[in-house]
Amino acid sequence: MTRLIVVSGRSGSGKSAALGSLEDAGYTCVDNLPVAVLIETVNILSARTAHPQIAVGIDARSQARDIAALSGELTKLKDAGVECRVIWLDASLDSLMARFHATRRRHPLLGDSGSLEQALTSESNLLEPIHQLADRHLDTTQLSVHELRSTILSQADPHYAPPRPAIHLMSFGFKHGAPSGVDYLVDARFLPNPYWQAELRMQTGRDKAVQDFLKAQPDSQDYLDDLEHLLRRWAPKISQSGRPSVTLAVGCTGGQHRSVFLVETLRDRLARDFEISYRHRELET
Repeated sequence: MTRLIVVSGRSGSGKSAALGSLEDAGYTCVDNLPVAVLIETVNILSARTAHPQIAVGIDARSQARDIAALSGELTKLKDAGVECRVIWLDASLDSLMARFHATRRRHPLLGDSGSLEQALTSESNLLEPIHQLADRHLDTTQLSVHELRSTILSQADPHYAPPRPAIHLMSFGFKHGAPSGVDYLVDARFLPNPYWQAELRMQTGRDKAVQDFLKAQPDSQDYLDDLEHLLRRWAPKISQSGRPSVTLAVGCTGGQHRSVFLVETLRDRLARDFEISYRHRELET
């Protein structure tokens, strides 16, 4: 079934952020879509995928006759089997004015109104048909962008479940340089080095013999426990702040044994509760 989300509200209430969040969640988003082509647009997009999810932004940039026609167009779509939902965003007048002053954007009705406050009042009158039509109302006055993201997704889909936090694990060798752009960089060079065991030198942390050697070291298990606790405790918090993933880079001297073992083990420990990706930098060359 096709799902259509109409996002509307006064300028500065967070519509662009809401559409961006829906787009990140897999919706095909169109901002400032003329109501006259709404049905045609939905039909075209619905033909492209088995389970289409579409979000459109309709606001004060539309003409009054288009806004008045929205109710009838949505009724036709519902009769055709499209699941439709209208989400209205708004915020306090003081908050909206502060956001405009902070971004220095021009209100679409400012030219006709003369003042920002009057423009926002005129906008309320213009959009009142959509406000009355909306089945979801969201006050964004106290919401951060990241809070708006999760809230808009739950408003759009009653069955929405937040995705599991994503963690990227990387092993590397300090002698080849530490990676940049990671959230956590930890050092495994204090652990006993399998390199000094002749029979293990040419193997890597992926090999059972190396893993057995390191598993037998008490510090290896304690370090793994601490790193696992760190990620379980803080990766969800970091993800909630809007970061797409949390990266932990584990380094040893050459990036062949200890760091690889730690990444492999952490991957297995965390895979059930997190979206895990990983890379062994020095094994790629």
